[in-house]
Amino acid sequence: MKIYLRLVKYLLDYKLKISVAVVCLFLVAALNVFSIAAFKPIIEILFGVTGEQAPAETTALTTCPSGTPHTIFPLQTPTEGVNLDTGPTTLCPYGPPHAISTIKPTQVHKELLPDQLAADHKAAGAIQALYAKAKATKNKLEQSFYSYIQQGKKMLLLAIVSGVIIVAQLLKFLFDFLSKYLTNYISLSIIKNLKYQLYSHVLHLDMGFFARKTTGHLMSRISSDVQGVRNSLMLVFDDAMQAPINLAFLLAFLFYLNHHLTLLIFIFVPLTILPISYFAKKVRKLTRKERRKVASISSAMQEILSGVKIVKAFRMEHYELKKFDRQNVKHFLYELRRRTVKIISSPFMELLGTFVVVLVLMVGGYFITEARTMSGADFFIYIFALSRLYKPVKKINSAFADVQEGMVNAERIFRILDTQSNIKEIPDAVELRPMSRNIRFNNLSFAYEGEKFVLKNINLDLPVRQVTAFVGPSGAGKSTLISLIPRFYNPTIGTVEIDGIDIRTVTLDSLRHQIGIVSQESILFNDTIRNNIAYGEEDTPDDLVIAAAKAAHIHDHISSLPQGYDTVIGERGTRLSGGERQRITIARAILKDPAILILDEATSSLDSESEALIQKAMDRLIASRTTLIIAHRLSTVINANRIVVLDKGRIVEIGKHDELIAKGGLYARLCESQFQLRPIRTPPV
Repeated sequence: MKIYLRLVKYLLDYKLKISVAVVCLFLVAALNVFSIAAFKPIIEILFGVTGEQAPAETTALTTCPSGTPHTIFPLQTPTEGVNLDTGPTTLCPYGPPHAISTIKPTQVHKELLPDQLAADHKAAGAIQALYAKAKATKNKLEQSFYSYIQQGKKMLLLAIVSGVIIVAQLLKFLFDFLSKYLTNYISLSIIKNLKYQLYSHVLHLDMGFFARKTTGHLMSRISSDVQGVRNSLMLVFDDAMQAPINLAFLLAFLFYLNHHLTLLIFIFVPLTILPISYFAKKVRKLTRKERRKVASISSAMQEILSGVKIVKAFRMEHYELKKFDRQNVKHFLYELRRRTVKIISSPFMELLGTFVVVLVLMVGGYFITEARTMSGADFFIYIFALSRLYKPVKKINSAFADVQEGMVNAERIFRILDTQSNIKEIPDAVELRPMSRNIRFNNLSFAYEGEKFVLKNINLDLPVRQVTAFVGPSGAGKSTLISLIPRFYNPTIGTVEIDGIDIRTVTLDSLRHQIGIVSQESILFNDTIRNNIAYGEEDTPDDLVIAAAKAAHIHDHISSLPQGYDTVIGERGTRLSGGERQRITIARAILKDPAILILDEATSSLDSESEALIQKAMDRLIASRTTLIIAHRLSTVINANRIVVLDKGRIVEIGKHDELIAKGGLYARLCESQFQLRPIRTPPV
């Protein structure tokens, strides 16, 4: 129910359109019933079956075999089976009349309304007056109708009634189109807003969330699950709302035709509620499993396709296909079971419908042939209207199951929307001024959610405009430590300060505006080279973009391309080499001109020639900035002002290259193993 209520909140922005759509649905339902009722006079015209006649000024009353009084009037033209010499005669549709008497119109009205409402009650009196007026209008129309029949103007009447039916159908088409247009507009608008809200929320979540969720799962939420919610919203308007309105109008019309027969139909209502509820719960349970499996398949496909080069290099196509096939078969079984439940529900409802039709035929036949309380025309229209019940009942049954599927999708979406980011700005966050002194880690320890500490008791000063290199074995905590500076994560214990200000007290925009990052993985987008270099700085003039490219030694290559800077580089820059991609990311960092520059294995994808070309540009880039370098290559750290050596989440050494080599500690061993550099050994005294 909470999921339903949350979806309903999205409808509040469209109250006027929803109101118009609902009014149109009511008009469509009313016109649908009117079109059915309009066939009764056609039957009477074609087959000569008459019903109750309108009362004249002074009428004669007869009691038919059914016991119901019927009004009469003098016939103006000979009618088969009627003796005009006997004076006023009753046409009784159920058999010959028993007796004839003359009464006043007021007496007829009293006989026709045996259950009078209290005369002294104003509301009851108003209802009674309205009913009497409607009855009088109906009687007047029927009197004119039968008068035309007696005058032999059947074709004229047939043309008039047919025209009325066509006009009713045209109006029905108009209102139906308007309601469907509005409901499509509302549902698509809600999905548009929901998709934007979900995408925006995901982008603002912390990095810990992305570490827990795979790309495939998130893609499934944003695309597949949102589409499922859209389908459910469409069903809410098209079936779950329209079908009950049509059903209500049809039942009211059936009750008007014969309330005894209609009451029998209601016996089957409880028999439909229980199976509908059971099927809906079953579908919802299976949909949850099927949606989870879809997300797993999306994740597996994304992982395989992004690493297809490695798959082919190791000839693992068959292995990956087997993995995919296992997931795919499980999804197939869940989907088959879900659809089987939906398939069973439809014929089950048809079976109940068959019981209802048989019951109506039996009881209706008794009313016509034995009790004589129902005319053939009324029974024909009753059966016709009853047949129209099947479609809305079937839609309601189907909608229950389909809406349950949508609720599962909505549940998964709201679970993400309810996920709170651990990285939040405090209400009174201040703007961070340009860095002027240092970055400091104070008694800092950090652990990923639910895991052991990966950083322990870090105390470190990083002076402004100096180059600090971080080295250590894989898993030592280098990248994790650096990622705390732009607040990708918050410290578990301790603080990170810039110029003595805890970065948790400043705005994220002012903090990250001062930080430029070049990562080991070249993150590029399927866009032009110009837009990739100017990412985050969209209004940058072309001359500054070109200058940044020249500084990164990539301008000449860009100029040689047919479209130059307007070249679209493909997904993740696949149309460029690894070195070219890396130099574009460096050009992006140069263009941003940040106060703090983070180079996370920034030259790892460069060959020796490319590295030589870019090293001078890197030297110019880092000269006036606080630069933090994470690298495994000696050339990127040997000239650093200071080298911080980490091991198992702790700082074990700090110093310059020559000093650390001379110590013969972890850094010296890393140089020997990773940099192929023998440590400097102190000669014996």
